[in-house]
Amino acid sequence: MKKSLLFILVFIGSYFVGLGQDQAAAHFVAAREYYKNNELAKAQLELDSALRINPKYAEAHWLLANIAEQEDDLSLAMKQLSETIVNDPTLAEAYAERAALHYKMQDHQNYIISDIENAIYLKPDNVEYYRLKGFYYAHTLAYGEMYPSYNKDISTLTAALAMDSDNAELYFDRGN
Repeated sequence: MKKSLLFILVFIGSYFVGLGQDQAAAHFVAAREYYKNNELAKAQLELDSALRINPKYAEAHWLLANIAEQEDDLSLAMKQLSETIVNDPTLAEAYAERAALHYKMQDHQNYIISDIENAIYLKPDNVEYYRLKGFYYAHTLAYGEMYPSYNKDISTLTAALAMDSDNAELYFDRGN
């Protein structure tokens, strides 16, 4: 009898969790449409609704980060990207976007490189991530350094060229 009651409670609980996930997804889909139409306030309201239902909805945090960045609220964008990564640490694109945001906020090179290296770890065949890593080495300073890390930039771009030897942009970047 106890096992039957437990099974019924688990089944009912699963049903409501699934229903909640569907509702959160519906809010997210609506938010994406509003976002595409540049109706950011409406998109944000839908995302807030989705996150009330499922606070760990990584894609909702990600889209909120994009809205915050468009509205030039970089600290909120950073917070939302960090929430995205906490809730789904397999999203390489979120790490790459957070690296770009660190760069935009003129944060320390270690933060930038750490995030782009996480993106590379998750998608090692993505040549664009290597190009970005090289760019960050060439355009930021490491702690205690007076000059950008050009040698690291060149070696990163050389590794990317080994993966994609026909990429003229990589040759151009390495030459610069």
